[in-house]
Amino acid sequence: MIGLIQKDLLLIKRSMGTTMLILAFLVIVFSASMGASAGMAMIPIAFSILILGTFALDDTAKWDVYVLCTPPAKRRIVLSKYLSSSILIAIGAAFSAIAAVVALLIRSETWSLEVTLTFLASVGLACCMNAVLLPLTYRFGAERSRIIFMVLVFIPTCLAVLLQGQLPAIASVDEATIMNMLALFPVFGILLLFPSYFISKAIYTHKDF
Repeated sequence: MIGLIQKDLLLIKRSMGTTMLILAFLVIVFSASMGASAGMAMIPIAFSILILGTFALDDTAKWDVYVLCTPPAKRRIVLSKYLSSSILIAIGAAFSAIAAVVALLIRSETWSLEVTLTFLASVGLACCMNAVLLPLTYRFGAERSRIIFMVLVFIPTCLAVLLQGQLPAIASVDEATIMNMLALFPVFGILLLFPSYFISKAIYTHKDF
């Protein structure tokens, strides 16, 4: 299990330099223009999708065909992807907190409730994204899963924009309820990973190589 996780992290490390430079640039731009919250929110999400790159590299190297000839069972292979993904989100969360502190110091601002809620929401969103993306990737592959996920995000977003102002029940939700929802979002995201894992395991178990 540890070896499988190390393999994924080493694959990600190969492209980490370019990714970090691009991410650092975007964080600086967003933090300078929109505040520390905007910059920090991108980091856990960006780290969460790094796991998709390992699927593409595994397919290129025919890794699944090789590893299925070794002792690790399919359950452990899938679990290792979820653990690697969780480690990446945790690393992203740590970088996000550090980036927020630096941005706040530069702007001579203090850590606020808004920053905390943004941090929690971004971590929760990263977990939810992987809970959806990983089963899609096991079913359709890395490239097609990205397209499907973008469609799944794009359609509800468009509907929300079009129906804005026509949803009085949502608009009337008080601020305290919204804050509680954002604070609990990471818990929801983590819980969502459990059924996601079992779905991925079922897909991978019945997959032919």
